[in-house]
Amino acid sequence: MVCFKQAFSSFGDEQLVILDDRYQPNDKGTILTIYAPLIGSYAKQWPRLTTPNRMSVWSHEHPHNKYEYVYSLRASNHKPDRSSLPEESSSPSLLPTLGGNIVKGKVKWGDTLELSGGFQFFRGYWEWTEDVLSRCQHKLKSAKIYDSVYASLFTYDYNSEIMKAFFEAWCPTTNTLLTSPGEMSISLWDLHILSGLPLTGLLYDEVVPASQELVGSDAKGVRYSHRSCRHLFHAYHLLRQRSKGPSSNVSVESWIQF
Repeated sequence: MVCFKQAFSSFGDEQLVILDDRYQPNDKGTILTIYAPLIGSYAKQWPRLTTPNRMSVWSHEHPHNKYEYVYSLRASNHKPDRSSLPEESSSPSLLPTLGGNIVKGKVKWGDTLELSGGFQFFRGYWEWTEDVLSRCQHKLKSAKIYDSVYASLFTYDYNSEIMKAFFEAWCPTTNTLLTSPGEMSISLWDLHILSGLPLTGLLYDEVVPASQELVGSDAKGVRYSHRSCRHLFHAYHLLRQRSKGPSSNVSVESWIQF
């Protein structure tokens, strides 16, 4: 019977050890580094913010000349750097954007726009996903991720010119888009519409739990983790053992066939 143990690495990191039974040596099992959750009984205490920022906007627009504007940070922990401005300007530092560097002639677009990612083929994924969508429709819709799983069955085209315009306006300092009408950004509602992921409910947290969190219960007998979590970690252990030992990676195809 599967056994979950807690151990420590030579550097003092907590580890979850998955074994076929309690007599199996730790070095023969699957060893995973524990990552503390953000929510739940085993979550670490969140630090209290002593000086929270509640600013409506994080930058301010200044007229630079008749046709151009510059933007300055309004956050109190950023100090303006006047060295990047022309001598005749008294405005705070310019916020960096790709579009601004293109106008200055520092960079330019190449002949083609190459993006990482793209379509990947996994044998059996289409049939497996259709089966999951059919059998688990109610659970997926309750978790508000049905649309997101369904969308993974398709490929999507993109307009390279629109992508370029987005990249040129994006400011990595403020994580906002600096456009001619003003400063804007991607809202949570935009992400919900684009990805199909929920806006409300419990925080989605990917962790490797401690052994006690995986198999233990609180004073009322309520399990810290759902029973399915133990089955998933057990399945992951079996798949690694079936491949080429504890250090092997588990592919998507392996999960589908399992």
